[in-house]
Amino acid sequence: MKIPFLGPTYNGRSRSIDTSRCINFFPELNTDGSLSLIGTPGVNSVAYLGNPSIRGIYTFNNMLYCICGNMLYSLDVNYNVSYIGQISTNFGSVMFADNGVSKNGVGGNQLAIVDGLHLYIYNIFTNVLSTVYGSTFPSKPFTVSYMDGYFITSNNTMRFDVSNAYDGTTFTGLAYASAIGVSDTIQTTLNSHQVLFVVKQYSTELFYNTGTATTVGCPFARYPNAVMDYGTLSRNTVVRGDGSIFMLATQRTNNDTAPFIGIVEMTQGGVAVISPPAINYKISRLSTPTDSFAYCYADEGHIFYVLTFNTDNITLVYDSHSKMWHERSTYTNINESTFNNGVVSFNQTLQTSCNRHLSNCYSNFNNKHIVGDYRVGNIYEMSSTNYDDAGEPIVSIRIAEPIYEPDEMGNVFISKLILDGERGTNDLAYLSWSNDGGYTWSNEYPCTTGATGSYNNRMIWRRLGYSRNKVFKLRLAGSSRKIITNSFSELSA
Repeated sequence: MKIPFLGPTYNGRSRSIDTSRCINFFPELNTDGSLSLIGTPGVNSVAYLGNPSIRGIYTFNNMLYCICGNMLYSLDVNYNVSYIGQISTNFGSVMFADNGVSKNGVGGNQLAIVDGLHLYIYNIFTNVLSTVYGSTFPSKPFTVSYMDGYFITSNNTMRFDVSNAYDGTTFTGLAYASAIGVSDTIQTTLNSHQVLFVVKQYSTELFYNTGTATTVGCPFARYPNAVMDYGTLSRNTVVRGDGSIFMLATQRTNNDTAPFIGIVEMTQGGVAVISPPAINYKISRLSTPTDSFAYCYADEGHIFYVLTFNTDNITLVYDSHSKMWHERSTYTNINESTFNNGVVSFNQTLQTSCNRHLSNCYSNFNNKHIVGDYRVGNIYEMSSTNYDDAGEPIVSIRIAEPIYEPDEMGNVFISKLILDGERGTNDLAYLSWSNDGGYTWSNEYPCTTGATGSYNNRMIWRRLGYSRNKVFKLRLAGSSRKIITNSFSELSA
């Protein structure tokens, strides 16, 4: 009979409620309504920029721009690296925006970067990197966005400032607006469907372009009554994707406090919480949920919201297609791995340690998924056809739901477990189990996926014993495609 082996990550409050974890697998819905588990994409290195981590990457005018430490670089489509200049900070998050290219009809040819200390403008035609100063420009901008020709910056107040049209080096001091519907401070601004979302600590206000010139006032004004009672814990988790805005959210209460509510999907029409209680519980128990960031990307029919908590060393991923969650992990420890010009020497003993995913930032460049490494200055191409992380194994783990006799939840004898999936990969799959609902585990027992070219092989484990609450755990670590399609078991009371 089929058993509930395939599924998402939903464990949280207690193993007694749900043991399910899906690490470096994501559930994919099939046309018949069934599920398959697909291995998450790996990476291959395309450029190395030095020892500091990659703080941010951005695509503009067919070039990839990268901040590594305090250095700004550009990469062409062949990943040839050019040094541009320096910014004032060496670590922390950065944010990018651009105001278009004039050769395409209209544009300022400018790339804007903020690092929490300054706004920097790089002109892609003059190759000049400048820092914006002046009494009319707000100090220490944390965010920058673009809408209708204008750069929009904010700096942890209730005010945002707007540049001149197609000129990020000039702020008149008259072009600013205050988001004062609620007395919380601005976390970030984002243009979605030509509406400016001003996301704050526990509210969001919506602005539109009035056409006012920056020489006399602010081009943006708030829609009447357009205040939503949702804000964010972390500005770096607020991203566009699937026609919406995703973010790690708070909800305003009667006394203007901001408890964490979950991961939400926001549009002009409203807000929906997309994270189940188990995921929300897991996040609420993290030590520093504010130290987090996210990116969103579309790949092979899926739209993934990738959410990483830096201090707590965990990456959770939402699939907008299946509405399910999974985890991504790079099974290394930077303190015990050796880097030689960006190449990792992997310590095999660290495979059992589950960490956050290596990606620190994302950009779609030359129709490829590009990520930067949080550990060292590597730029990677991320693809479903890469089956390891630049030489490091991708360890995929599925912890299933408990198996028990359905009528009285009594003991069952499990004579065999059969898993179908990608065959003929010449890898080993390792099965272990727990007889107490996922608290303690047996030794691992290997089974081959079949020799190369042997496509009739099935993964079968026999004589698995009695249990009332048996939980299976599968581990695959080979550098080949990982797919699990079906699970069967022979059970008797």
